[in-house]
Amino acid sequence: MNSISSPKLVCVAVISGAHGIKGEVKIRPLLENIDLLESAPLLSAAGKELFSIKITGELKNSVIARISTITDRNAAELLKDTELFIPAANLPPAQDGEFYHSELIGLAARGKNGITFGTISNILNFGAGDILEITLTSGEQEMLPFSAPWVEDINTAQGFVIVNQAEYLEAKK
Repeated sequence: MNSISSPKLVCVAVISGAHGIKGEVKIRPLLENIDLLESAPLLSAAGKELFSIKITGELKNSVIARISTITDRNAAELLKDTELFIPAANLPPAQDGEFYHSELIGLAARGKNGITFGTISNILNFGAGDILEITLTSGEQEMLPFSAPWVEDINTAQGFVIVNQAEYLEAKK
């Protein structure tokens, strides 16, 4: 998702489109606490300040927001698919047993037998739940649901995720 190393930025939302005619946007948050979207200026992937936002409403899986510098629909439409970041230091610590998606990128994907078969390269969500994108050791990409029974254990401290592999992944090893 994010290849910036200093300061480490975490993608917290994506602008999914314009809403209405006065420049509001629909934002798909990538975190549970949507108040964080209003608490600090949001940054671009390059680390430059984009704008501050004010949440004005909620929809299923997204929020409606007013961006301080956007005043019409045409300008709002240009922001579609813009990723919004905040410095990792501004995030509250994860609770026990919880983690940020950004902590999983780059972790080894291991089978129950302990053998590494790839690396987690992204976490996607197309509306039906999170999906792990795994780059296999062969260089091919595979996707698995980020839920039980597919994901059995997450160990960010030791740098791996135990994945219950499907038959088609076994065949590609």
